[in-house]
Amino acid sequence: MINTWIARIILSPFALLYWIIIQIRNFLYEVGLLKSIKFDIPIVSVGNLNTGGSGKTPMIEYLIRHLNNYIDVGVLSRGYKRNTKGYLEVLPDSPYKSVGDEPLFLKKKYPHIPVTVGEERALAIPQMLQNHEELKAILLDDAYQHRGVNPYINILLTDYNSRFTKDYILPMGRLREPRSSKSRADAIVVTKCPPDLSLAEQEKIKNEIAPLDHQVLMFSSLVYHTAYNIFNNTERILLNDQAVFLMTGIANPQPIIDYLSEKNVTFFHRKFADHHAFTKHDIATVVDSYQKMEGQKKIFLTTEKDLIRIEPHFDYFLKHKIVIFALPIEVRFLNNPDVFLDWVKEKMTNFKV
Repeated sequence: MINTWIARIILSPFALLYWIIIQIRNFLYEVGLLKSIKFDIPIVSVGNLNTGGSGKTPMIEYLIRHLNNYIDVGVLSRGYKRNTKGYLEVLPDSPYKSVGDEPLFLKKKYPHIPVTVGEERALAIPQMLQNHEELKAILLDDAYQHRGVNPYINILLTDYNSRFTKDYILPMGRLREPRSSKSRADAIVVTKCPPDLSLAEQEKIKNEIAPLDHQVLMFSSLVYHTAYNIFNNTERILLNDQAVFLMTGIANPQPIIDYLSEKNVTFFHRKFADHHAFTKHDIATVVDSYQKMEGQKKIFLTTEKDLIRIEPHFDYFLKHKIVIFALPIEVRFLNNPDVFLDWVKEKMTNFKV
């Protein structure tokens, strides 16, 4: 703890400089010297204040699943860590390095949904609408800091275990913007909560976040469904008495670790960095470790998002007769699960150009 505070003191001048730059930028948008464009269909932005995983992709999935039968939606992402520039349509067979792993994950899982990438959202949205005239709403992934577009609904996510209220501006902490930037949000969702989070604890967090009068505050958790064989997705498996080799390359694998721990499953976790591009050497070492793992009943488990970056190595797993199981997740809101969705639908209904 002492070392942490010493580091923060050392980094505080850089954090102050970063804070000044961000505040000037936000001020220029607020007074109109920098333009923030509105569009004639609802634009829904999902993002966070801090770096790292707050559950943006599961939330985008939630909105796709629940809105698609109600209104035609598409997804626009910047395509983090892709090796291309500009606007691109994501296809199910697109190389993930060209479009980003998360957009490709969404396209493979929801092939009927238009998914595109473009770092300049204000330029990408018109192209997307020209190519997909049927669209009635666009979901922006990780766009809270992208002020060039003025979204109709701005959803701010914050991880229950690392809430922005307890964090500091970069590089002292992980905040990309000051805590006060929460004011731009229409909804604040505390994600990855324990499913049994008490009303008293929710009220405590509400007082901590102090939502403004126009903001709704919601609490959500992650629900894990039955693991499936990715080579034969009709095969499902309950995690109970197996030894699990877990491999992840996501920002925050703690929820899946907690899930396995709660089930009293014996597991070994091989952790890679977020969005890690798995190399042949990585996979060879992982397979070697799995094969050396004791136990007759053992399984190789990963996340659905990681599958996108593991896919180029599927043949290697098959060659070594290793079945990969994926553990799907879903966002579930606490208390009344329909309140948030009803709020979004009402906002959509009241949209005016």
